[in-house]
Amino acid sequence: MEKLNYKKELVEPFALNTIACSYDKSYKYYLWNKSEDNSDFVSPNGETSLEVSVVIPLNIQRAVVFESSKKANISYVKDAEIGENGLLKKFYGGSIEELKQLIIERVYEKQDKAKNRNKKYTTYELCLCIDDGGLFEYEREMFFLLNHKTIFSKIFLITSSRFFVLENETIVSYKRKIMD
Repeated sequence: MEKLNYKKELVEPFALNTIACSYDKSYKYYLWNKSEDNSDFVSPNGETSLEVSVVIPLNIQRAVVFESSKKANISYVKDAEIGENGLLKKFYGGSIEELKQLIIERVYEKQDKAKNRNKKYTTYELCLCIDDGGLFEYEREMFFLLNHKTIFSKIFLITSSRFFVLENETIVSYKRKIMD
């Protein structure tokens, strides 16, 4: 297994590229926001803010800590096996219920952040990169999000194998593409 890496500098460009390749090529032209309002990307016309975040179950977070610090205790990582290279070979990723709870928490956390920005945008969008271990495969598995009203006009959900878009109270699944 490769070393786990969820650094902002890797996740944000990956998310924007995946949206552009899987959904709408115009996202290629979104700009990395360098202003003080802490939005990740802004549309070329400056009207839309796109926030990117990750959703990582607790056991995977523990695995990241273990791999980044060999002093961490492997017993905190559930069902862990270490390979010959010293990296985790396998471990328990988390349950679908835990992921659903974390997704909802992240949506509201990002919504609060967007509401408290100094600069106000016409439209707010959110992209969540979810380390789901392949648990989410179909639109119906994301229906739980329809019960939550937010300020986001679109919520993009990137999983290990799928790409979902929540818009206008509908969820559509697309093949996840990371290259044109």
